Amino acid sequence: MKSRGFIATPMLYGLIALGAVAVALALALYINELKLDRARADLAACRERVTTLNGQIERQNEAVKSLENEAQKRQKRAQEALEAARKGQAKIQAELKRLSKSVAVAKSACPAADAVKVIREGLPFHP
Repeated sequence: MKSRGFIATPMLYGLIALGAVAVALALALYINELKLDRARADLAACRERVTTLNGQIERQNEAVKSLENEAQKRQKRAQEALEAARKGQAKIQAELKRLSKSVAVAKSACPAADAVKVIREGLPFHP
């Protein structure tokens, strides 16, 4: 009977296979750790970008609110000016009607005197 020795047996092949599996698992774990680290870095970058964008959105919303408030103030001021212009227009129309009477009266012998009389009647201090 020939002695092959202890190492040259099928047990050696089993140990080699076990070592290969262990190396493969270690390599797979190392690769997964690298992927996990890369994913964590990407997640941190995304969180930072989201934080930055949220800050920009808040500033933009504040600017929009400020512009809306300013627009409301301007619109209110324009409405008040429109009402004042309409009141002024009503006064002008009333004065136009009053002065048009002077033109109708001016058909007398001395139209200038009649017109002056009508105009003086409209003044707050007529003699």
